[in-house]
Amino acid sequence: MLTINGTQLEGVEEFQSSDGYCLADVRRCIGLASAVMASLRCIWKWSYISLRTKVHMYRPLVMSVLLCSAETWTLLVADLWKMKSLHVKCLRPLLCVSWRDRVNIASVLQQTGLMTITSYLSHHHCLATLPGWTQEYQLTQHFA
Repeated sequence: MLTINGTQLEGVEEFQSSDGYCLADVRRCIGLASAVMASLRCIWKWSYISLRTKVHMYRPLVMSVLLCSAETWTLLVADLWKMKSLHVKCLRPLLCVSWRDRVNIASVLQQTGLMTITSYLSHHHCLATLPGWTQEYQLTQHFA
């Protein structure tokens, strides 16, 4: 215990910084979304379920977990990169595309009809808090 001006302060294992960045929250949501995706692996393999139905399942089951409380985060480029990687990795099984297949990210997004992670975050006003953020920037040099 630490005492300052007669007030006792307790120690904590981790904290959220004043700018809203908390790496633990970002990692937790990425891990949970990955776990949800893994638990649905057998469903994505079923050929008699249409792509449209799979996408309708993906949005509330995986994307909602991935983006849970994202509006409170101050994201770093590394966090966006991890979220983008998971998003694309999760969409490939919906299309029955192996990681070995050379399929363009834009093609995967076009076939599923989903947006990029940066589009989702800017739509939900999560990227508006980044200093110097503009809609034109879209992190193209990192996500090409």
